[in-house]
Amino acid sequence: MSVPQDISYLERAGEAKAEKLLLGDNADELFVEPAPVTDARFEKNRNFGLIFGAESILIQDTILAFQTDEITSRPSGGPEINILGVHYKWLTDGGRAKRALIVDLETLIVKDVVFSEPVSLDFTQILHLPSSNERQLHETLSQTFSKISKITQLNSYSGVSQRADDKMRAYELLKADGKTVVPATILIKKSEKPESVRGAVKKIAGSISGSIVVQPNTGTEGKNVRKFDAAEAAADYILKNIFLDDDALVREERGNLYCLVPGQEDRGYRRVVLRVNACYNGSGFSAESWYAQVAGDEKSFVTSPSSGGSVMYVDKIAGGFYYKTGQKQVKSAKFAKFALGAEEIKTITDTVAECALAVNAGLDEKTSLKMMGIDIIPEIKLEAGELKLLPVVLDINPRPAGLARLREISAAGSNPAPMISHSLFTWLRSK
Repeated sequence: MSVPQDISYLERAGEAKAEKLLLGDNADELFVEPAPVTDARFEKNRNFGLIFGAESILIQDTILAFQTDEITSRPSGGPEINILGVHYKWLTDGGRAKRALIVDLETLIVKDVVFSEPVSLDFTQILHLPSSNERQLHETLSQTFSKISKITQLNSYSGVSQRADDKMRAYELLKADGKTVVPATILIKKSEKPESVRGAVKKIAGSISGSIVVQPNTGTEGKNVRKFDAAEAAADYILKNIFLDDDALVREERGNLYCLVPGQEDRGYRRVVLRVNACYNGSGFSAESWYAQVAGDEKSFVTSPSSGGSVMYVDKIAGGFYYKTGQKQVKSAKFAKFALGAEEIKTITDTVAECALAVNAGLDEKTSLKMMGIDIIPEIKLEAGELKLLPVVLDINPRPAGLARLREISAAGSNPAPMISHSLFTWLRSK
């Protein structure tokens, strides 16, 4: 039997098989194109590189979602933009792609291909990086792309991505803007002495009416996030856990709306966070898509999927938001329904658009963050005798995850289409 000439095919197929075995049956297969690809569309059209550093199998749905948005947002006869998923190790020293995950436009299957000649990139967005060195790798990649004048970065690290990774800095920018609500928060440096830590925690605990939340200042996906009713226990947790790797963020607990998921009523009234995607449209920001992160059960505080939560479509649960009318404890409380209608949805999207502008304050278009996932904790407040929605900004994500799970923002029961952003592609075509 003759030996295949394209050894890279065997290597790539082996990588895909190894990832599949590692990730299990829930991971999709990745089609590997045997022969090197020569396709005029990558020379004729502009190329948008989704630069990643983790498993190729897990980013397939995101690449397909971006390419679908590009197709459905494109006006008749409008310029096409190719979506390429490019692992950072597949880049040349000059920032061109030797290899990529692309969408076959006839079958809509994502394929792993090697290019006959490296392909230049016009736009880049960095996401899906290993958590162990996520911020450092983002910074390194961003510096590489900043040296290539033709490339427009959607999340340059030297701009807002660095700000957003520093949660306290992001909160400070939002507070200075004064148009969005954030939790009362303090930052405790890990260089602080134990007595100073205990004093700071006791002070913020005494200034708020509810529980306090402790988390790393640069943490993600609910990792090491804990809620405390006692200041002493919170301080111990900071000293023994958070300070091993990071400074500590201590904030008030927010959120008084709960979710009763249809078909999962046995799990009770659960905490919910709305992930809203904000994208640059050329003059401001548009909030076009979202999903909900719902805690695993009524006892759980963190809603992130990596911490036992679930991602759900908002339109399926928007009619199932509830607030407590009785006792403080969830189990003994009575609940009343609060639906998200057009007015409430507009309040959320306006808040997200303002938040995106505020965190970009003082930056030009080149260094601004042009796509971000903004986490909103829904609250209600009594205003002139009526219950009104109050969106509280919890987090800003410069490398948002779960993009393929996003759906167009719409009212409950409207069966919205999958969408990341159309306004972003309209702006990219104008570049």
